[in-house]
Amino acid sequence: MVSDGFRLSFLFALRNPLAEGGDGISVVIQNSGSEALFGPGGGLGYAGMPNSLAVEFDTFRNPDLDDPNDNHIAVHTNGTGLNNAAEAFSIGTVTDIPNLSGGAIHEVLVVYRPGTLEVYLDDMTTPVLSVAVNLSERLALDAGRAWVGVAGSTGFTAQEQLIFQLTLEDSAIQ
Repeated sequence: MVSDGFRLSFLFALRNPLAEGGDGISVVIQNSGSEALFGPGGGLGYAGMPNSLAVEFDTFRNPDLDDPNDNHIAVHTNGTGLNNAAEAFSIGTVTDIPNLSGGAIHEVLVVYRPGTLEVYLDDMTTPVLSVAVNLSERLALDAGRAWVGVAGSTGFTAQEQLIFQLTLEDSAIQ
């Protein structure tokens, strides 16, 4: 059950064959179903999705969304309402991170303990982002359960998005 805690780990590589790049990927916790995809382009597969929380690995600055830059990680939620990729819906953002879209393989670990969500990037000892959030209080979970997965999108540009070795441990985390 996600309400008790979980660890999601994976490797990813993003490559922009065009100089302007693509939009990126997101880790999404949601209760819209196993095949739910929303929000193309800057929406990173989750914008407009109800009852969700997303960790976005954003590689394109969308001025209309008030993105801080073209290389950041942010956690977005609107509780049980429609989620949104606009920074007004962010509960935490970090910009001092390695280049996400240069083609290098990056290691990610997302750890949720009730009350705290941590995101690790390449260094599995120190999180690059930690936010206070209780999924049981913020989202309408199904008996403590929700779908957890990775989405990606591009808009008017192109980006190769590769995900490897995705592992989810959904037992209580100590």
